[in-house]
Amino acid sequence: MCSQPKLNAHARAVFAGLCIGDAAGVPREFARLEAPPYPKLASGPRHLMTGGGPFSLAPAQTTDDSATALCVWQSLRACGEYNADDVARLLVNWRRDTFDVGAQTAAALRLIEAGVEPYEAGRQVWEERGRRPAGNGSLMRTAPIAVFLASDPDARRAASMVDSGITHWDPRCQIACAAFNSAIAMGCTGNGSATAVDLLTAADREIDLAAQLLQGEIEPGMVEAARVALHEDLRLAREPDPHLYRPEIHLHDHQGFVRVAIRSAFWHLMHAPTFEAGIADTVLRGGDADTVGAITGALLGALHSMDAIPRDWVEQVLTARPTPATAIVGEAYHPRLFFEPLPIEDCEMDDVTRLAPRDSGTAFVIAVYADFTHRSRYDPRVTVFPGRSLHGGVSISIPSDEGEQPMIVSGVGARFSESDLARVIEFVRINRGTLTRCWNDDMYSTRELLADLLPVT
Repeated sequence: MCSQPKLNAHARAVFAGLCIGDAAGVPREFARLEAPPYPKLASGPRHLMTGGGPFSLAPAQTTDDSATALCVWQSLRACGEYNADDVARLLVNWRRDTFDVGAQTAAALRLIEAGVEPYEAGRQVWEERGRRPAGNGSLMRTAPIAVFLASDPDARRAASMVDSGITHWDPRCQIACAAFNSAIAMGCTGNGSATAVDLLTAADREIDLAAQLLQGEIEPGMVEAARVALHEDLRLAREPDPHLYRPEIHLHDHQGFVRVAIRSAFWHLMHAPTFEAGIADTVLRGGDADTVGAITGALLGALHSMDAIPRDWVEQVLTARPTPATAIVGEAYHPRLFFEPLPIEDCEMDDVTRLAPRDSGTAFVIAVYADFTHRSRYDPRVTVFPGRSLHGGVSISIPSDEGEQPMIVSGVGARFSESDLARVIEFVRINRGTLTRCWNDDMYSTRELLADLLPVT
C-alpha cells in the first residue's frame, strides 16, 4: 500500500489545471470555432470560464472531466493504492446523478452496475462496438494516478491501464493514459527542474513499456498499431503544425478521439509559452473543448506549477457555485475537494498557511462550529452549513460520538499569530482530526469562539 502523498506545488497545479481547463472549455464544448493555423495561438477574452455551454452551467462550473478525476483521487486517498473495484463503485455512484456522461463511459458503468467486473465491462463495450471506440474519457480522469503514484512507475503504469480499461479498453486509450501519467509524474517529481522536453520524452518512452503489458491481452497487430500511432502523435506534438485539421484526424470532426486529445495536450506543452496561453488556445479552438482543456490543463500544471497559474482563475473554480439544476452533483464533486482532506499527521505550519487564504494585511480568524450538523449524503467529509456560509478557509473536523464536528480556520478578519495556529494544529492532532480546505461566500467567524478550540493558557 502506498503512503499518502504530500502534494507539492506541481501536483496541486495538476488538479487546478485540470479543473480550470474543464471550466474554460464549457462555453465552447462541441463548437466549430475559427482559429488561426498552427503554430499561431488563438487569443480572445481573458475571462474564459463564463459558464453556459450545452448544459447551461454556472461560471467556472466544471463537468464530468473533473468529477471522474475526483472519483479516482478520492479512491486513491481512501484505499492508499489503486483499487479498480473501488474506483468503479465511485464512478457508478457518480453516473446516477450526473448531468454529463460520455456514451462509452455510460455503457461500461451500466454493465458494472449490473454485476460485470470493471475491466471486463470496458472490454465488452469495446468488443460490442466493433473494436473501434477510442474516446478520451479515460484520459481525462487519469491524472490523479500520476500524482499519487508519481514515484512508483510500475504501479503507476499498471493502474493507468487498468483504470482506462474500466471504460475505454482500446489499446490506444490504455497506452495513452500510461504515457500521459508518466509525463505528469516527471513534472511532479522533478523539483521544478523538469522541462517540457523532459515530460514529452518520459511519455514517449512509456509508450513502449505500456505496450508490452498488453501483449497476450489484445491482438499483437492492434497493440503495435496503437504503439506506432501514439509515437506519431508525440512526434507531431514537437512540430510547428500538429496536423489536427487534417481529414484523418480533425479536432472538430473527431473531437472525442483520444489521439486528438493527447496530441493537442503535448503540442501545447511544447509550444505554449505560458499556462494561460496554452489553456486559451486549446479551448478557443472548440471541439471537445472541456475535455481537451482539462487534459491539457493537467499536463501544463505539472510543468509550470501553481505559481504560473493565474490566481483569479484558481479562485474562480474553487468558489464556483453550481446552478440549482446541477447543485447536488456540482457540490458533491466540486473542484475544491481535490485539495482535502489533509491528514493531520502530515500537517505542518506551512500547510496551514498555504491552505488558508490571506487578504493583504490580515492574518487568520479561527471559528468553531455551532450547529453545523447537516451532512452531505455523498461523503461524510463534506459538510453542508445550513443557514450559514463561510469565506474560504481551512475546515477542521474532529471525530466524536456523534460523528465528525466541523471547525473553521478562516482567512480574513481578526488577527492571530502563528503560535495560535500551532496550538490549533496540536489540538487537532491530539483529537485525531483532519484539516480540510473549504470555500463558500460569506465569512462567519467570532473571536469569542476561540476558547472552544484553543486550551486556556
